[in-house]
Amino acid sequence: PMLTTQVWLVAITSVALVAARRLFGIFELYLLGAGAAALVIAAAVSVGRARLRLDVVRELHPPRVHVGGPSRVELRVTNRAGRRSPLLTLRDPVGDGRSASVVVAPLGVGETVRATYRLPTDRRGILRVGPLTVEVADPFGLAAASTRGAPATELTVWPAIDDIAALPHTTG
Repeated sequence: PMLTTQVWLVAITSVALVAARRLFGIFELYLLGAGAAALVIAAAVSVGRARLRLDVVRELHPPRVHVGGPSRVELRVTNRAGRRSPLLTLRDPVGDGRSASVVVAPLGVGETVRATYRLPTDRRGILRVGPLTVEVADPFGLAAASTRGAPATELTVWPAIDDIAALPHTTG
């Protein structure tokens, strides 16, 4: 599990509270410090215990589109583990600097969920989507673990097509 900035702040605070207890002799500070330390340990253990066995499929509809045309990504997530999955966050980088984030509620054994999001088609070219990562975090956001869910794929955005009316009194 990856420890976040928040977990380091809580850990430092717990050490400071225990030290303040020694300095001032206030027992409640020790209890707060011990509670914060227990929270850090519980966060790391809960994320470390999460064993993900997921099938993640990403489909582009359509895979090629003209500028300004609609295009969307459909994600299909299936829990293949022998127990209920934790709360999942799916992050999919879209192009340069953008990303799509989808939160998936806990899935039962063998359960499948679908999620969709739209892709930006305002510029022509190749739009790289992915690779998708699946992230699991503890309820307090102190520890997180991520794994790769789906490889990268590309959306081709063709130039726009303008309809031009035929000249009057011509055949084409």
